[in-house]
Amino acid sequence: MRVRVLVVPCLLALLALTACGEERSGNAFCSAIELNIPQLTSTMLTQEEVRAAVDAYKEVGETAPIAVRKDWEAITELLERTAKLDTTDEAAVQALANLAYETKKPAERARKWIKDKCGLDVATGMDVSPPTSGK
Repeated sequence: MRVRVLVVPCLLALLALTACGEERSGNAFCSAIELNIPQLTSTMLTQEEVRAAVDAYKEVGETAPIAVRKDWEAITELLERTAKLDTTDEAAVQALANLAYETKKPAERARKWIKDKCGLDVATGMDVSPPTSGK
């Protein structure tokens, strides 16, 4: 009898905790992308635009399912570092360029996953190719 008395409150607490947490599913992720698509696909020319994109990527990332979470986090990290970049620091600029190269494959995987599972094309906002020197 005593076990039954303890089990019911524990189950109710577990259900309440589960309901309060953010949903990490494909449907929730796709919905978050759709809601934030203007910020995710816009061209980022200023630090302010990059910071706005970082906020959108973080918000969407809260719902990212396991299948795409690490790739999404890599893209978000690249944007975060871009937002904080001191363009007068050559070493920091080179480190960011290196990170952009490293993030290319995760971005391609995330782009494909989103296109396949969500039916959305976010290619414009996820092009993390490093800038060319113009030569």
